[in-house]
Amino acid sequence: FDLAGNAYTSYDGGILVGNRVATSRDGESVSDSRDRFITGATTLLASPKGIDVASALGLVFVAENGAANPGVLIFSACASGDVAPLLTLANGGGVSPWDVDYDPDSDRAFVALTNGTVAVYDDVSTLIGTGTVMEDRIITPSNGGAAMAAPTNLHGIDFDPASGSLIVSDVGSAAVTDDGKIYVLPDAGMASSNVDVSLVIAGAATLLGNPVDIMFDGADLYVAEKSNAAILRFDDLLSSAGGNVAP
Repeated sequence: FDLAGNAYTSYDGGILVGNRVATSRDGESVSDSRDRFITGATTLLASPKGIDVASALGLVFVAENGAANPGVLIFSACASGDVAPLLTLANGGGVSPWDVDYDPDSDRAFVALTNGTVAVYDDVSTLIGTGTVMEDRIITPSNGGAAMAAPTNLHGIDFDPASGSLIVSDVGSAAVTDDGKIYVLPDAGMASSNVDVSLVIAGAATLLGNPVDIMFDGADLYVAEKSNAAILRFDDLLSSAGGNVAP
């Protein structure tokens, strides 16, 4: 949602923008006269996943997971129809992203990549209209200086500006329903290369199998857990000891 209450929803092939869904809609269906779609060949949208909206900038960040054009596509929040993105955040490895979190305070975008790393882009708003840019650095969640053991497949991502912590979810193997994890990476704003996690939540009691999205409210973490068909909440995340803890 943006601050006006408009909803931005990804689906295979595009983005549905629901007008004032949070403020004045109840029990309604999509309306061609009221709502709009961002879709078509020019958009490069084939398999969009996570979305973040920067209301103050009037921008929508979309993680395009498709193999043809992997990267974060940035559109105007007013976009409609078959329009080109204003900027593409690509990465040197051509790895498909799953989610993106934009921090307006630092003008920085954090992108969860499906190879277990995070791409970071600085001064994003100054790059609008310049075409395609590559990452400024890559962060690899690590333990004791070594990257987390495979399989790693980052999906959800959320940056907490108050603590400087980066929170990510790892679905591990998409075919396995009990190997999901949550990582917290401290001081992530300017971090690069291997960064030791300060917290790991994993194990049977956590119910984490394929945690495909997360949202941190400054205290508690909400997790969209696909394998177990549930929304999980982990309270006081940054004060948690982590481990095999129940939500």
